[in-house]
Amino acid sequence: MTCSVEVEPLRGSLGARVHGVDARRPIGPDDLAVIRSALLDRRVLFLRGQDLSAEEQLAFATQFGVPCVDPVSRLAGRPNLLSYIEDTEQRPPAEFPWHTDLSWLRTPPAFGILNARVVPDRGGDTIWVDLFAVYDALPTEVKRRVQQLELQHRPRPHYFETVRRHHGDEIADRLVAEHPPVAHPLVRPHPCSGRPALFLSPLYADSVVGLSPSRSRSLLTSLEHYLDEPRFQLRWKWEQHDLVIWDEASTNHRALGDHHPRHRRMRRCSVAASAPCAHTVP
Repeated sequence: MTCSVEVEPLRGSLGARVHGVDARRPIGPDDLAVIRSALLDRRVLFLRGQDLSAEEQLAFATQFGVPCVDPVSRLAGRPNLLSYIEDTEQRPPAEFPWHTDLSWLRTPPAFGILNARVVPDRGGDTIWVDLFAVYDALPTEVKRRVQQLELQHRPRPHYFETVRRHHGDEIADRLVAEHPPVAHPLVRPHPCSGRPALFLSPLYADSVVGLSPSRSRSLLTSLEHYLDEPRFQLRWKWEQHDLVIWDEASTNHRALGDHHPRHRRMRRCSVAASAPCAHTVP
């Protein structure tokens, strides 16, 4: 194997820096195999100094799968493969809680990809959490319980309200009709390794199927406490033109809003995947 890529694991179970790649150009098959293996092993990969155009970012993404079309833009007849996350003084950061992107779809994305276009001089870090490690840390009796459960995912009401405000009633109504709440296994085997992960996504988590509202909320609250434990987390301080690709099946993430009112602009795309499947109990 002829390989020019170097993978530098970061501390803990998550994350690695990848050296020796110019993401503006196609990656050779040997180098791509190394990167894919590192993505499976470390789940979040960081490439510094990647000043990509929109077309170059999409070309990079297609080496890992088929880019996802944003569901709102598809309904509006302007299918977008790229979107921007932009915070300004007039538009404060959303500060969303932990989530897997678009977990309310029947087939959530396999990978997320961000390219940092404008980075504040301080603040605005992103944190990822290892859902494999969270599952492994659960007491045995809790593991047995959650292996049998499904979690219902759906966007919060303000999401549909925002769509209605920006795109009109027809698009908002079609979005609601075409995307009813979807149930995914609470314990998700990874599509490549089969390793079980606790598939939480608090931003979109609605309720545990089959439990009363109070029991559902109690269980989810107890599980979500694990996400806030630093031992399961990786925190990244952005530099301009950083390129990050991460595995959506085994991580949650959230961006901090402590940079406001400073400007922060990220360009995002996702790569499609198959539907989550339930963990098979040995």
